[in-house]
This record gives sequence, structure tokens and C-alpha cells, in this order.
Amino acid sequence: LSAITGEFEPYALRLPGLAFFYAPLRSFFNSEISYSIIVLLQLMGSLLSIYMIGDICLKLWGREWIAVFAMLSFSAMSFLTIYDHYGLSESLSITTFIISIWLFIRTFETPSLMRVFLIGGVLILSIFIRPIVGFTLVIIPLIWFFIWIRNGLRYSDIFKLYIAFGILPIVALSIWNIRNYHQFDRVIPLQMKVSEALPGAFPPYRIACMEMITRFGQDMVDFSDYTMGDWFFDGNYADGAFDLSVIPPTSVYEQEN
Repeated sequence: LSAITGEFEPYALRLPGLAFFYAPLRSFFNSEISYSIIVLLQLMGSLLSIYMIGDICLKLWGREWIAVFAMLSFSAMSFLTIYDHYGLSESLSITTFIISIWLFIRTFETPSLMRVFLIGGVLILSIFIRPIVGFTLVIIPLIWFFIWIRNGLRYSDIFKLYIAFGILPIVALSIWNIRNYHQFDRVIPLQMKVSEALPGAFPPYRIACMEMITRFGQDMVDFSDYTMGDWFFDGNYADGAFDLSVIPPTSVYEQEN
């Protein structure tokens, strides 16, 4: 909530999307009960996502075996088996994104102002939980344009649909950017760099190591067991637990060895 109210130290690394779910609960319950309800909502959302993925596949390809395969594959993903049980952004961001795509598929043949308005609302909520989804704000209108033109919609009708789609994203992003400009005296469209928001946790040398690990094609996350990030940053990691042979040797390394 500090990201919305600005009552605490200014922060713009994560957008306040989870507050949409958590803040109303904390108005009536303590943190433990609110957390449990969030987990329950995430589990219910994932069940809904499974159904929607199957329905999307039926709509696009019309084959039941593709829908069943997609539903089973999604059910086995770690988002359901792990993240649904924690108060993190991974679960709800995926659920809201799938809901927006499910609604989006239904606008190909029967677009309506209310439906595209709902898509804009659910999509901006997904973006406020996980900003990486932001690219869809450009992709979805482009796909709509070609499909609606092919289906014979008039330009005036397409323009009205675009207005309905953009109302909530424009309002939400405007409020967020005004808040960021007031706090930081510069434009931050979605989020600032990790090194800027958490200079103590992510000093320059750590950022450089993370970038190096990523360039090696390895996992830089230190809380993922038996990864290169874990080996680099976890002081309790056992020597030899990570296979260093996956790191490509440099010319200097070859000369010294």
C-alpha cells in the first residue's frame, strides 16, 4: 500500500496490483486470515485458468485433444503446484492474464464495448501485478485492427472499441506515473531498476554478477537450489554442488590451465 499512498519511503520497483486483492481483506481480517484467503483465491483462479485455457484451444483449433493436452500441461506447471500456495505475484498475474486472453478471443467475431472495456481492466490489473505483461497493450490492439477490418467493421466502430479498451489502462497508468513523478521527479512508466530501488540488496557488483550468469545461460536466482545463482550468492552452498563445466572457458582461462 505504500506504493499507492506514499506514506513510507518512495518505491517503484513493484506496481501495487496485489493491493487490489489484499487491501480489502486487511480491512476486515488480520494478516494470517487475509493471507489464507489470498491463497484460496489463487487456487480458485488457477482452476478457472485451466478451464479457460481449454476453452481458448477449442475456440482456436476446435479439437478436444488439443484442449485436454493444454489443460493437463498447464495443471502440471509450477505456477499451480508451487506459487498458488504463497502470497506472491506469480499466480494472480497469470490468472488475470489468461482471463484477459479468454475475453480477447471472444472479441474476434462479436466485439462489444463492455467486453473490450473488461479486457482493458483485467489486463491493466495483470500489468500492475507483473509489468512484463505490458507489451500486450500494443499487441492486442494491433491484432484487433486486422481482424476487425477483415470482418468489415467500420473505422468509427473500431475507434469506439479502442476508447473503451484504453479507458482503465490510461487512467491507472496516469495515476501511477503522476505519483512516480511527484516522488522521484522523473518519469517511470512502470517500474525502476532493481539496483535503484534496492541499492543495499543489489549493489553494482551483484548486478554485474547476475548479468554475467544470465549471459552464460544460467539461472541467476539465488533461492533456486543447485543453480549458478545459488552457487554464486548463497554462502551455505556446498563446494562442488554446481557443475562448473557448464561455464564456457575464456582464452585467459585456457592459457592459465
